[in-house]
Formats: sequence, C-alpha cells, structure tokens
Amino acid sequence: DVVRAHDALVGAYERRLLASPTGLIETYPGEAYPTDVAAVAATIAVHGRATGARHDAVLAHWVERVRAVQIDRATGFVIQRMGARDGARHDVPRGSGTGLAAYFAGFADRGVADLLTAGLARNEGRFAGFGAIREYGPGQTGSGDIDSGPVIFGVSVAATGFALAPFRATGRRDDFRAL
Repeated sequence: DVVRAHDALVGAYERRLLASPTGLIETYPGEAYPTDVAAVAATIAVHGRATGARHDAVLAHWVERVRAVQIDRATGFVIQRMGARDGARHDVPRGSGTGLAAYFAGFADRGVADLLTAGLARNEGRFAGFGAIREYGPGQTGSGDIDSGPVIFGVSVAATGFALAPFRATGRRDDFRAL
C-alpha cells in the first residue's frame, strides 16, 4: 500500500541521514548534492506533519551538518557538489542550488531557510534593471549548466527564479519585488 511504502521510504532516508557524519546522502556514488538532501529533509519534515511521526533527531542532525559543513561562509551559498562521506568540495558554492535548498529548508527548519535566503540576498545583482541572483560568488566564475540554466553576465536564471519562494516566505518583500 502507498502509505506503508511512503513510511518505509522516509524511514530509509532518516536512517541514512542519521548515519551520515556529513549530513549528506549520496546522489551518485561517492558524491552528494546538498540541495537534493535539503529535499530529503523537507520530505521527512512534511511526513512528520502529515502523520504525527517525530523526526526531531534527524532534522536536528541535518540542520547542524548544513550549518557546519555545507554552507560556504564567504558567499552564504551551499556547496553545489560534495563528497558524501568526507564532505570534501567537488564544486564551488552556487546560487541555483542555494535558491532551491532555501525553498526546501523552509519545510524542515526556518533558521536554515533564513540563513540560505540571506546568502541569496548577499549575492543579488542587477540585470536589465531587474534584481537577479548571481550563480557564483565574488571571485568565482563559471558557465551555465543543467542546474543553473543560462548564466548571463554572471546572473543565473535558475537562482533568480528559485529565490522568489524563499524571499517571499521569509518576508524579504523588497528582494522579492526586485526579482
């Protein structure tokens, strides 16, 4: 039945997250995307709301590891790709992943959502007179890819679009309107 299958899936996510010293679950062998794991944390949190199940320990573990390992202090962005077991950076921090992670974090932990949304705001720029979110932090460059969409003059289509929901949800009215 669907309910039992969903409960089992959430239970497997919970066990894997709690067992992970980095707070990451593999997206690919040996590699994790913190944004994907933020979606897992949101799934666990929503499951708890829907069923009354308590997931406090796993969500607290995830929050602690996000704050300690997954956020780049200089930019406020999450690292795009990391080693699942050792937390080593496999990519630079990026706006597109941070925007989506901030949205998912809003379901799991308001403090993490606020922290990531503040990182997005720190990397807000202008494009054609509109507010926009840069894909890469100061001193970093790169091109667009499947995660970011086009990156034009450093501005990411995905990061900008993904930032709308967390800006709105966290009450950043001026940032929301600018985008």
